[in-house]
Amino acid sequence: MFRISARTMYGGVEDFNDGVPQPLGKALRNDYTFFEEVSMRVTMGRRLVTIQSGDKKSKFEARAAYVEPSYFRILNFPIASGDPNKILNEPYSAIITKEMAAKFFPGQDPVGKSIRLSNSKDFIVKGIAEDMPRNTDHTIDLFLSYSAYKDVSPYMASDSSWGSISSAIQCYVKLKPGITPQQVESVFPHIINKYEPEENNLMFFNMLPIRDLHFDTRYSGTIQRKYLWSLGWMGAFLVLTACINFINLSTAQSLRRTREIGVRKALGSTKWQIFGQFLSETFLIVATAVAIAATIVSLAIPQLNKTLFTEITLDGRTIGTVMFFPSSYCSL
Repeated sequence: MFRISARTMYGGVEDFNDGVPQPLGKALRNDYTFFEEVSMRVTMGRRLVTIQSGDKKSKFEARAAYVEPSYFRILNFPIASGDPNKILNEPYSAIITKEMAAKFFPGQDPVGKSIRLSNSKDFIVKGIAEDMPRNTDHTIDLFLSYSAYKDVSPYMASDSSWGSISSAIQCYVKLKPGITPQQVESVFPHIINKYEPEENNLMFFNMLPIRDLHFDTRYSGTIQRKYLWSLGWMGAFLVLTACINFINLSTAQSLRRTREIGVRKALGSTKWQIFGQFLSETFLIVATAVAIAATIVSLAIPQLNKTLFTEITLDGRTIGTVMFFPSSYCSL
């Protein structure tokens, strides 16, 4: 699974962009047989959602995106209700997450109900998706049928918008078995030459594995792997240093306890009983240290999150500045 991204060279300046020209997905689907699935996604960011219930209007904010049905077959977002292969084929249909369903229609079945996006277009809820994990980079609450995008931006949604790149317009692909990303990248120059020859030496496309997107800071990635490895090795070094210090202190104390050991042996203690005593003492010291450290960490996390603009949690997930894809989503 890959995302295709663009690299441009306008004015001699190299620029990396998450997005691609909108017609690329159609060209890949029609002209080549490398792919099991091709899907375009247009991220709209936060949008106003209006729910009309009788004479009452309720307004909410949701993160919306126009997606093709194949998007769910590539990234494998779980659908709680409805068939995404059929739902988003219908014009002005929508899939909302369970969290949004509870907000929009509390205590009701949202399927079949209407929602208004940005005070302009009405969409019919045709399905419900499982809530996105808080630590995913794909933070979308509202999936809209891709065919409706042409009414929002006729030019960008047209087949003639090859010269326009927006980071919000992204292309995801799933390769057929045996096909390599290098094979696909080899045809990109031909595609540009065919559809936008004026950009032949100015626009380039790259195949980026989805598992690496979070760590590629050229394309809006959050952090590079080398920094995580550096932090990991620093942590391991600190733990090793602490272990060495503990061993040194224990060795120094053992010399002072020689008389105790002699008395215990004289009273009949075996070697293994003495060994067990020292091991139990060590366990109690380590357990106490862990408990104290956990207490300090739990008390310090709120202030740390406030200072670093993160949402670190004690269950091992980090949200906000540093985010990871869960393995149950998109095989990331």
